[in-house]
Amino acid sequence: MAMNGEEGTTEVVKPEEPEELSEAEVRRLWAEGDASDKRRALEDATTAHADIVEEVLRDAEHPLYTAALQRLAFAFRSSPLFSRLVDALDDPREAIRAEAADLLAWPEPVAARPRLLRVAREGRGIAAYEATRTLAYATSREAMLALAELARQARDERVREQAAESLAELCSGCRNALESTRCEAEHRRLIAWLEPVAGLLGPLALWPGVPGWASGPRVL
Repeated sequence: MAMNGEEGTTEVVKPEEPEELSEAEVRRLWAEGDASDKRRALEDATTAHADIVEEVLRDAEHPLYTAALQRLAFAFRSSPLFSRLVDALDDPREAIRAEAADLLAWPEPVAARPRLLRVAREGRGIAAYEATRTLAYATSREAMLALAELARQARDERVREQAAESLAELCSGCRNALESTRCEAEHRRLIAWLEPVAGLLGPLALWPGVPGWASGPRVL
């Protein structure tokens, strides 16, 4: 914290962000550096360093395994290696499943949804909680029905509460989409798509121009 020149006032000076490493510097630190250097190299790894990330992911006990998963989420979304992040949802270690579920909230790939639903349905623990939180970004009828069930029946109170919150986010998005759609054909398509989960949308069933809602959700 530094003085800014006026008596009795101070100015917070934020530390500068470290400069991004070049491709060659990443490789040099990885090959020659200590544990701290290797972590720094992995944090700046790009798809040009896929071999480095893959080396870490081959060893589930590697001390930088979680850091490698984090890098996949932010720098490898278009790489074949990205599937390893989705695969981490099957890891027997709850902490790794939780980390993968949390990281998948950023790219939210459709391919991850079945496994996110499976982890969420564990019903308790940090992995189920993180998966339930990430499902707030999955615009899917199956996700909405699963979240409704978890909000009622999950054994873990945190999971129940997060399921209700994630479901509310999805329902809000659906209501906003219907309200903002000006194309009649698109409006009808949205109504048809939402009909199986109409019972979750509450007051929407009373809106003019949205006829034929089911009395409650049904299994797709």
